This record gives sequence, C-alpha cells and structure tokens, in this order.
Amino acid sequence: MSILALALMVVTLLSRLPLLLLDRPIKGREAILSWALQVVMALAIAKGINLNMAWLVGVLAASHAALHWLWWRREQRRKADLQRLRMAMTLGLIFLVTILASPWSGLVARDHRPWLSVWSTGFAPLALAAKASWSSILAVMTGLLLCMNEANALIRWVIERMSLRPKGAHPEDAETLPKKRILELEHAEVEYKRGRLIGVLERVIIFALVLGSQYAALAFVLTAKTMARFKSLEDRDFAEYFLLGTLMSVVLAGAAGLIVKRFLQG
Repeated sequence: MSILALALMVVTLLSRLPLLLLDRPIKGREAILSWALQVVMALAIAKGINLNMAWLVGVLAASHAALHWLWWRREQRRKADLQRLRMAMTLGLIFLVTILASPWSGLVARDHRPWLSVWSTGFAPLALAAKASWSSILAVMTGLLLCMNEANALIRWVIERMSLRPKGAHPEDAETLPKKRILELEHAEVEYKRGRLIGVLERVIIFALVLGSQYAALAFVLTAKTMARFKSLEDRDFAEYFLLGTLMSVVLAGAAGLIVKRFLQG
C-alpha cells in the first residue's frame, strides 16, 4: 500500500472518530463537517495532481460528497441500524481513497517529518516519530484508529444483532414499571456506555502490547478487567455480553497489531 493511501486512510479514520460517542443519527451539519474535514486534511497531505486525469479526480470528489449526503439520509431513515451504516460508509470511503491514491492520479503524500522535527525539541515522543519512516508512522496510526472506532462499531453491531445489549429505560416505562426496575434499566444503559470506553482503552493497550511483542502482559490486562466485573458475571446475560465484547476486542486488536507489526518488519 502506498504512503498516500495510508495517509488518506488516516485522514478518513480521524474524521470519523467522533462517531465513537455518537449513539444517535448524525445531523446534517455534522455530516458536512466530516466531509469538509476530510477534504481539508487531504489537500494538506496530497500534492502533484496529474492534470490529464484531473477530470477523474473531480468525479471522485463528487462521489465523496454524494457518499456523505447518502450516509446522512440513510441514518435518518434507519436509526436502529446505525453501526452497520457507519461501517459501510467507512468501507466506501476507503474504496475511494484506494482509487485516488493510485499512480494514475499523480498524487503523492507530503512528508511531514520536518514539521515533527521542529516540534520535537519540547516533546520527546515527537522526536521518536520524526526519526521513523513516514510509512511506519501512518501504519501505526491506521491500526490504532481501526482499533478505536471501527472495531467499536463492529463489536456493538454484533452485540445488538445477538440481542445481548443491556436494555435501557424509556420514558414510556415510567408509569408501568416499578421504580427499582427503572433504576436497573438506567444502570444497564450506563453500563453499556461505560463498557464502550473500557473496550476502547482495552483495544489500544492490546494493540500496543502486540506491536511491542509483550504477549505475556495480555493476560494481566484481561485478568484486571475480569476482576473488576467479577460480581456482575453472576448475571448470565451480562456475562455473555461481557465475554463476547472482550473476546472480539482481543481478536480485533490483536489482529490489527500483528498486521501492522508484519508491515513494519517487511
């Protein structure tokens, strides 16, 4: 995969990161902001367009805008299937990125390591990044972003499809259910949102450990998470939800770490 394709993929995944905490359909201005952010960042990254193929780049740009409009329209109509729509949108954007980054476009990625060198004097991690190859930096960022939002969307979609999501309370339940039951349902909804953030941190840690070949430390991470939820595991429904989410997190983050590690070694 070319450096430009990796750079544009990072731009795409970064612009979609706010969806991590968005459980409602996206608003029109949010879709426009996502589109504009991708365009601006892509212009900052890419250079050297082939003038003979400028018309095709224009077609891809129009397709990019149309895809965002279609995504917004579909989310308003299919509010119960947001995660699948968002995963499909990500795949569509990556497909456009792959075409745009093909050699025929003449586009190449700018090297931002000189900028990192300027700012690295006051921040050590930037100094390490400035010494690494641009492709290595982009590959690690791609894997990390995939572990955060896209893996989260896949896990939540599977959990909801299997009806393992903890049921939250609804306003219409107030008159028909006991107060204790309503509190339990509200707690279940809070637990679901809390589990999302815990899962993100879990995948980031697993990705970093696999990338660093620290496989023995994975057992510590999983043990710590299990101990924190030990009493809740007595509830079978919660236990199934917990185990499915945890196992999918481990598999997805581990796979991302191994793929990026193989890329860096190759």
